[in-house]
Amino acid sequence: MLTNAGGLGILAADACDASGLELPALGEETMRRLRELLPAEASVANPVDMLGSATAASYEQALPVLLADPQVDAALVLFVPAVSATADQVAVAVDAAARAAASEKPVLAVVMSSAGVPEALRSGSAAAAFAYPESAARALGRVAERAEWLRRPLGSVPSLDGVDRQPLRSLSSARSRSDDSGWIPPRRGTCCPPTACLLVPERIAEDADAAVQAATEVGFPAVVKSAAAGAHKTETGGVALDLEDEAAVRAAAERIGFPVVVQPMLSGGVELLAGLLQDPVFGPLVAFGPGGVFAELIGEASLGSPP
Repeated sequence: MLTNAGGLGILAADACDASGLELPALGEETMRRLRELLPAEASVANPVDMLGSATAASYEQALPVLLADPQVDAALVLFVPAVSATADQVAVAVDAAARAAASEKPVLAVVMSSAGVPEALRSGSAAAAFAYPESAARALGRVAERAEWLRRPLGSVPSLDGVDRQPLRSLSSARSRSDDSGWIPPRRGTCCPPTACLLVPERIAEDADAAVQAATEVGFPAVVKSAAAGAHKTETGGVALDLEDEAAVRAAAERIGFPVVVQPMLSGGVELLAGLLQDPVFGPLVAFGPGGVFAELIGEASLGSPP
């Protein structure tokens, strides 16, 4: 940890401890090099307090020394406004030092400024910028947790019989060709066989006769739903349950509007939500939790990153 304010360094150290992070003792060579760079009154223990007289050049020179220490896995850089340097100057110096160090170790910068995060630490910076040390500590703590999780053994991966992977590849290809809304058209979204996706058997029907034929194939009682992409079926009246015969299926399909999805009626058990999302920032995410119309009332779905 590198700072120009001892009090801020103590607060950041407490935040790191609360996030499960350790401030290691720096190596003798690291402290020797820091003593050569900093005033005699500066503290070269961890946190490294360069005092309020620290300049932008002080940050640019000291940060690579810390990153070179084998005991250091990441660097937290703190700056509060001082007469000797401005926030913009220090931001430029921190970004330059992080690049010059050519290190894969994360650099987190807390450069406090009334104008917000300095431009030099915005997009494209070699350092991640935060408004407060607590935020930086929490973020780094989560990164460390995930790194530890990824290092765990994967365990045994089961070999499943009867899984046809080609429909899954087709579904992935359809997703890449979907419109800006992100929804896959139903005719492509239903290409997965039940053996691959654990789906209820279903048919897509373009007219009433096809809906009746589909209900006969999947079995009565049947369910008819709207096949409109992204539609909230319950709120829009786009679902009809427990249809006992062909006449009920025909009437429901004509009321809902085509195309429709036809499935067998299921009852009992626990309704669950399971989904996958490719987030532009966090990458692939898995969602799992209670399903159905009361999902938000009885609990929230959990989101997590797959290995």
